[in-house]
Amino acid sequence: TACPLRPTARLRRVNPGLVLVQSWFSPNAPWCHSEPPEFLRPLQSVEAVRGAVAQLECAVSGSAPFEVSWRRNKKRLASGPKFQMVSLGPHASLEIRSFESADVGEYECVVSNEVGTAACTASARQKATAAGQTLRHRYLSARPRFNLDSVSYQTSPSVHLNSSKLYLNLP
Repeated sequence: TACPLRPTARLRRVNPGLVLVQSWFSPNAPWCHSEPPEFLRPLQSVEAVRGAVAQLECAVSGSAPFEVSWRRNKKRLASGPKFQMVSLGPHASLEIRSFESADVGEYECVVSNEVGTAACTASARQKATAAGQTLRHRYLSARPRFNLDSVSYQTSPSVHLNSSKLYLNLP
């Protein structure tokens, strides 16, 4: 019995820093059968500062195509301004924008294909900023003057806060 033409991918961890990707597109290959999803890299719990972006990521193996859904505290999430969901091949991620106390909870990634379903969970917690303070807008709207290699720039930098790191982008 020949199985239908289907692109398939399988990831195998060779060591902690290297993942081997096997892929094929053949109806007569000896491994031509459907495999249920299995998490190669499950979700990891995250802590995020109020107003920051939190990201949950995982990787699966099994027979494509996959259907991926996300839940918070057992309630299904929808992609929109608050949550961005990306599913690309064996990788899935959930971005929680402008993290706040209402975003604290248990998150679950559910991956399904034609032969099975796998799920993994992780928690998202709110991390207090230094001395329990929240960042004030006035610090982000400053117009500093920068001197680099004897060249003076007057600019309005953009500021991005991710977790506990502050990034400054100059135009």
